[in-house]
Amino acid sequence: FDSAPSGEVHKHIVCDVCNEQDIKGLRWKCTDCEDFDLCTICYMNDKHKKEHGFVRIDSHQSSAVPVPPRNKSQSLEAFGLYPDTEVMRGPHWKWKNDDGGEGQVGKIQKVATWAGKYHRGGRRVQWQTDSSVNEYRVGGEGCVDVIYTRKKSATSGGKYYPDHLPVVDVDKSGIIFLKSGDKVEVNLTVKAFRQLQDNAMYGGWEEGMEQCIGELGTIVQILFQGKTCRVQYTDGRIWSINRVALTRVHTFSAGDAITVLSDYNAVVDLQDGHGGWNDNMKSALGANGRIKDIDKDGDIIVTIGNKTWTFSPVCIMPLENEAVAAEIPAIPAKKSTTQPKDKASETVNEMIAKIGGHLKEQQRSQVEDIIAEAAMEGNIETVKSIIRQQPSAVDKTFEGKTALQFACYDGHIDIIKFLLESKADPNFQDSEGDSPLHFSAHGNEPNAMVELLKHKANVNIVNKKKQTPLHIAVGVTSPECIKILLKANADPSMKDFDGDTQMHDAIAQKNNESDIVKYLLESPWADFSQTNKGGFNVLHWAAMKNSKLAVEIILKKKPQMANDKMSDGIAALHLAAVNNCIEIANILIKSGQCDVNIMDKKKRTPLILCVGQGHQQMMELLIGAGSKVNAQDSDGNTALHVAMLINALPTQQEMDTEIICALLEAKADINIKNKDGELPLDLAGDEKTKQFMISLAKKAEAKNLQTTSRGIGIPPDWEPMTTSVRFKRVPLSPNAGGMMQKEYKMVAEKFNKTLGQATILQIERVQNVYSWETYQL
Repeated sequence: FDSAPSGEVHKHIVCDVCNEQDIKGLRWKCTDCEDFDLCTICYMNDKHKKEHGFVRIDSHQSSAVPVPPRNKSQSLEAFGLYPDTEVMRGPHWKWKNDDGGEGQVGKIQKVATWAGKYHRGGRRVQWQTDSSVNEYRVGGEGCVDVIYTRKKSATSGGKYYPDHLPVVDVDKSGIIFLKSGDKVEVNLTVKAFRQLQDNAMYGGWEEGMEQCIGELGTIVQILFQGKTCRVQYTDGRIWSINRVALTRVHTFSAGDAITVLSDYNAVVDLQDGHGGWNDNMKSALGANGRIKDIDKDGDIIVTIGNKTWTFSPVCIMPLENEAVAAEIPAIPAKKSTTQPKDKASETVNEMIAKIGGHLKEQQRSQVEDIIAEAAMEGNIETVKSIIRQQPSAVDKTFEGKTALQFACYDGHIDIIKFLLESKADPNFQDSEGDSPLHFSAHGNEPNAMVELLKHKANVNIVNKKKQTPLHIAVGVTSPECIKILLKANADPSMKDFDGDTQMHDAIAQKNNESDIVKYLLESPWADFSQTNKGGFNVLHWAAMKNSKLAVEIILKKKPQMANDKMSDGIAALHLAAVNNCIEIANILIKSGQCDVNIMDKKKRTPLILCVGQGHQQMMELLIGAGSKVNAQDSDGNTALHVAMLINALPTQQEMDTEIICALLEAKADINIKNKDGELPLDLAGDEKTKQFMISLAKKAEAKNLQTTSRGIGIPPDWEPMTTSVRFKRVPLSPNAGGMMQKEYKMVAEKFNKTLGQATILQIERVQNVYSWETYQL
């Protein structure tokens, strides 16, 4: 929108309307006039002739990017962080309680320059709590300190032309990165267009390319690192065009309202290679809907009514009638998978902010009020004055907290040192049991921790939730604080109220930082046998959470733990197998002490559990590591029984024949009965499958399985081929019965997931020994 806050300056370039020296941010140069430049503010406010063409120059190193004339472009009014807009703390706020506390509101007084070089990158804000005025970053240094409250309408900053603005990339700033599916136009004269096409790389000039000028097209392919775009028009013609000649008119996003072209013949032709066409799609022609998703090829998945279709982006247009668009049901939002941040720290942050607000609201006459506020604001002189006059005030409390706790949260080191030298209690605990060390962890203030520990602060002190300062430091993901606490002999094996050690907490974090896990697990005080309320010791927890680093560190220090069991007999390899954590299983197996046939209380091996989940790759790893394919659980079922039982379920849509074949090739016994007296063959479902299993079991027993010349096993369900035949096409049928029918259903299900609107006429298995061998190797 405006790159001036980044510090971008065009040296020695003057705006020819407002006379701004060294244009800040984007530079706009007229292509119809001799040496005529505008700054962003003048350009967006329609200074100079609107019908003139312009190029945008993003930086002194950028090439010029043509934009359409303003008189042919849509403009919008910009609302946002302008004077009189109400604001509150933003994502990069680092000014502690400068605003009076979390949730306090201020009003923007002025758009300012931050630090003398980030033009329009700051905002001067007056806070309601005490009428103080300070400046904050809004773009300056790449940070946003304040945001719009949404309580009142944002104020206007004037109008702008959205399609004239760049999309910023950290490596190639200023270039609008076009992508497949974008709607584009060429807004140039024929002469200028031909000049840009005068290079074989850009496809050259061809007769008929005048069609592209002023006509809406759709990008269907990007070539030559983005320098050339293949653009298709609704008549089906495709041209290779220099991307510099293209102006983006619209880019599609999930949730957009759209309309489908109504021309049947055009849509049928345009669908070729983009999901195909079937006549059930006729009802979508000319209809309105919403974009559900955009696949990696740029094809658009559209929901119209209760139907979902895949269309070529050429076949759809943005729906510009806002009233009509509003009537189209919204696409349900995907559930968020992000984890909430540490609740304990969130609560303390809110509490500190609230106390700061109380202090500002009331008359301060009591010594505890004054020293608390001074400690929060970093006013060392006031703190010194009070303590020298009343030494006993050093541990007085305001709302249950001492000045030392406030100073530790805010990291005011000079005050912390003075208070500790004045005999402040480094282990004072408030009503929640939090000590100054807890507060420094909540505030992510490692230097405060250093001072406290110098004065014999208890590194393993616990609060009412049985959390140590180390628990808090893990919760706020502070490697620096964790390192300091561990160096002071903090115990990473202490359980909180929920039964979790600091190690459990670190491993459970979604994007757990490797340094944090490493520091905790490599501590000499780390006890990996500690279990949480779920009964998971640290190795079990790491295996279930797929933490490769944690498993490696634990097994290096305690390899014998590989076979430790939970109360139900589950070991780490069971957890890796059932959750398909292949890397974890591999590490466990290679540790040298892991029993691949370890059983839980129901006598289930990791192989039985992974087959029950349909994890083929995990199954192959376990078989290769020596898992017993004929081991029986407490119900007498082998892995083959389990595979057949799962395939017999009516809800099992993908019947993976490869698991059954792999077990039979590994000499799974088809004659073992379970406690119900059933053989795996009894669960086959049809006679053809049963005969196939018998045949394959005999071949495996006789070591008569087909292999390639390099010893690679050929799929046992392939039809016989002579050595002179390079490949064989085998038609599959949904009514063939046996393994072929299962294979047909499996392939059809996979196909329908990606091309649900197509009609399957035939499925063939192409048996090619060379291709199979190459794939396996």
